[in-house]
Amino acid sequence: MGRSGQWAATICQVGLLLGGLSWPALAGQIWAGAGQITSGSGQGGTVQLVLEVEGNRVRSRSGPPLTGQVQSVAPARAHGGLNGSIQTETGSWRFQQLGDELRVILYQGDQVIYYRLRSR
Repeated sequence: MGRSGQWAATICQVGLLLGGLSWPALAGQIWAGAGQITSGSGQGGTVQLVLEVEGNRVRSRSGPPLTGQVQSVAPARAHGGLNGSIQTETGSWRFQQLGDELRVILYQGDQVIYYRLRSR
């Protein structure tokens, strides 16, 4: 490779580094675990879910797409933690945090998935 080829490769590497630095840093808590399809298509199957939670904002890092703000239910607020629901195009998500476990139920059409996640 000549000087111009080396120079172009160096510029590409610097661009990739700078591009990587421009991604927003993750500041939230990560929850991960398995889910069981309890009804509907794929019943009995196991699926994985990884969520990033910051306050009452939730987004999926793997699994079904999810980005939203949990709407708390009045009695759950007194218990602290993440408790409530999010409506998305994917379906209806329900959250209940019990200590170091986050229980998530996803209702999407006739399919229901029950997840038990742990904080990383």
